Amino acid sequence: MDNIGKIKEFFNARAAQWDSHESTPSEKIDALVAECGISRGERVLDIGCGTGIISGRLRALGGDVTAIDVSEEMIALARKKEECRGVRFVCGDLYAFEDAPYDCAVIYNAYPHFADKKGLAEKLHTLLRKGGRLLILHSMSVAALNGHHKAGASEVSSAMRSAREEAEEFAEFFTVCEAYDDNEKIVVRLQNK
Repeated sequence: MDNIGKIKEFFNARAAQWDSHESTPSEKIDALVAECGISRGERVLDIGCGTGIISGRLRALGGDVTAIDVSEEMIALARKKEECRGVRFVCGDLYAFEDAPYDCAVIYNAYPHFADKKGLAEKLHTLLRKGGRLLILHSMSVAALNGHHKAGASEVSSAMRSAREEAEEFAEFFTVCEAYDDNEKIVVRLQNK
């Protein structure tokens, strides 16, 4: 089975319980989403959206949101959420997705599940308009995230390096505006060249 197939199977199997295991406080998620700086009417792509944890929040900020995930079970749950009304959900592989251009793309809590970082950078370069923003956000520290994945998701995730090191993977196609990680979060902000 290819990596996309493994990821799809892994998240389909966990979808029903996913939201019950979400332990990040709502205020922390809101603060991370605010990092996106969404303006009313901007086209926003929520990548690896899962059950739509930030999709509705991006929409509430005024974004015209498309949310994509490979797991049909996760997408089915996201579509049922009241706060996700008005979000366009796409079940599919990001690498085959062709709807462009977007003003902003956000990867929240899903970045380690993209093994081919160079391929991801190139694909997002084509999906974002020139000057468009890419944000990689995570609600855990690098150490906590790597420990979490090692304990239960190593077959569908790769180890995360520092935010600065991860940002450098995108340097061919993106300008690094900000990249930091601390004891609570990871934030990488990039601008499409």
